[in-house]
Amino acid sequence: MEGLNKETVEVFSEIAEEILLPALWAQLEENQSVFTGNLKDSLRVYATEKTVQIVSDSGYAKTLEKGSEARVITDEEYAKMPAWVIHKGLVDASDMDTVHLVADRIVDKIQDEGSEPHPFVAPVLDQYRSVLEERAKRKLIIRFRG
Repeated sequence: MEGLNKETVEVFSEIAEEILLPALWAQLEENQSVFTGNLKDSLRVYATEKTVQIVSDSGYAKTLEKGSEARVITDEEYAKMPAWVIHKGLVDASDMDTVHLVADRIVDKIQDEGSEPHPFVAPVLDQYRSVLEERAKRKLIIRFRG
C-alpha cells in the first residue's frame, strides 16, 4: 500500500504541475486579476496521499478567491490603487482626475463593505476535476502495468 501512495502522490504532483498551474494562471488573466504578477508567481501545488493543495504566500489569494469583509486599506495599497484602476481599464488613463476619483470610490467601498470575490481556484477545479481524475487513472494504470 505504501508504494501505491507514493506512486499516487507522484502522479498527482505531475498532473497538478502540468494542468492545474497553467489553468490557474489563465483564470487569473481572464479575471484580469494579474496586476503585479506576485500572486501568479507565488502559486504552488502540493500533492499528498489524499489531496492536491493549491497554496500561495502572496497574502491576498484567499481575499481574491472569496472576497473580504470591510477592512482598512493600507497606505501602500492606497498608493497602488490608481495604477490598478488603469490596469483594469475602468477609466481612460489620460484622465487622472477621474482615475483618482474611481480609485477613491473603490477604497471607500472596500473600507465600508468589503471586496467582492473574484474566484480563480473554484472555477478551475470545477472545469478540470474530471480531466484530472481521468488523467490520474490513465497514468497510474500505465505505471502499474509497467
